[in-house]
Amino acid sequence: MSLPGELFAEVPISYILTPDTTEGYVLRRSIRSAFIAPLPPTNNKVYEAIILHDTSGENKIYLQLSKRCCSDLGLRKNSEHQMEVQFQLNRLQFCEWHQAVDILPAVSIVLPDVTACSVPAHNGEFPKLNAKQKAAMAFIIGDAVGLGPVPPLLIYGPFGTGKTFTLAAATKEIVRQPGTKVLICTHTNSSADLYVKDHFHHYVYRGHPEARPLRIKANKKGVVLIATDDITLQYCLLSEDGQSFQFPDRSKLDSHRVIITTTVMARAFQALKLPPGYFTHILIDEASQMLECAALMPLGLAGKGTRVVLAGDHMQMGGKLFSVEDGRHSDYTLLNRLFYFYQGEKHEIASKSRIIFNENYRSTKEIVDFVSTHFYVGKNDAIKASGNVPPHPQFHPLMFHHVRGTCRLDTTTMSWFNSEEIAEVSETVQHLVSSWPSQWGNLELQKICVLSEGTQVVLIRKELRKRNLSRVTVENIANVQGTV
Repeated sequence: MSLPGELFAEVPISYILTPDTTEGYVLRRSIRSAFIAPLPPTNNKVYEAIILHDTSGENKIYLQLSKRCCSDLGLRKNSEHQMEVQFQLNRLQFCEWHQAVDILPAVSIVLPDVTACSVPAHNGEFPKLNAKQKAAMAFIIGDAVGLGPVPPLLIYGPFGTGKTFTLAAATKEIVRQPGTKVLICTHTNSSADLYVKDHFHHYVYRGHPEARPLRIKANKKGVVLIATDDITLQYCLLSEDGQSFQFPDRSKLDSHRVIITTTVMARAFQALKLPPGYFTHILIDEASQMLECAALMPLGLAGKGTRVVLAGDHMQMGGKLFSVEDGRHSDYTLLNRLFYFYQGEKHEIASKSRIIFNENYRSTKEIVDFVSTHFYVGKNDAIKASGNVPPHPQFHPLMFHHVRGTCRLDTTTMSWFNSEEIAEVSETVQHLVSSWPSQWGNLELQKICVLSEGTQVVLIRKELRKRNLSRVTVENIANVQGTV
């Protein structure tokens, strides 16, 4: 309901405003208000109106008009007026990005003079790692050979090649060294949680308390708290009533040697006035999925001796960018900038600072060959299938299902769903469960993953619950890139 003197206005829009369109995406994520003025203008006054996202539709927007606006323009209920409407981008994100550039101690932290740098060396044995992973491990934890600074390490490679595994393994080795402290940053909360669940939780309980991570999350009206799994919650800082996340103070931060958060959340550390080099190592995962300034946010905490690592896969979905041509988004990531920077430097240190992982441990050979041929460099051996993952004895590892259905719009979430697709997905999952092969080990429903978008995620979960398959993982595709 509107307050006394205020009114709601319906504004017809000539564009489709669902989140899968450019206009709908920008409107819902980056615009909170609009300036309005009568047409023709009567003076130089404009009025700010709040956009009501929850009630806006596919081709219309609702505005909340202030009492002064309604009074000055003589607006009345159930009347129509010609207005000029100018949507206002939320400047906060741009200000945060500018701040990330401003507080970067030196450009050399990300674009070093490689001729003056030195590459670390380490003689440790790591039997669980392949040659490329061992080279990355030595670079991250080794001692510098020479007096020059260590350049940022770039780990580049497709999904399933062990980038996250290597960063986690390196962190465990780092905290065995005295006086070290590691900041691990990801693009998404789901990936940060996986570090805790898959790489640190069991390691800590096997007798390595020094590696106990502190998982820092933003407090967003309890939504993230509800969505966080029980294991990860054990490593989060919660309020006394356990209903919200809290940001740590300096003493809490000092008590942990492994800090895990997102790059955007790392910006909040600036308020603690941490000294340069407080973190001896800053590891940025999913660096291909974030724009440059987002990757710079944690690097504002780097000192002269901080070891910096960026890892990512340029073929996964990157950040949304509407000011460049399609297909050029990856050019505006720090991962790619550093890749081409090193490529252009004709120096041994530059080549050693860029390590490309190409052995996949997660998928069957058929899937790896298909992805290698059609999405990477056009050769079926560019990525090697090294995981010895057995295929299903009855089904081909890569199958496509054609469903002739109708897409319908959920007016609450403004996203599309297809009932026939939901039914087909549920049938396929049930068939897979009933024919689970012995060579895959014991049946664990949570290891089956269904990816979709928008309201279809919720509806697939609902349908699977009806079939007693509620433990099957159903997620939005943007949340689990490269992690399943």
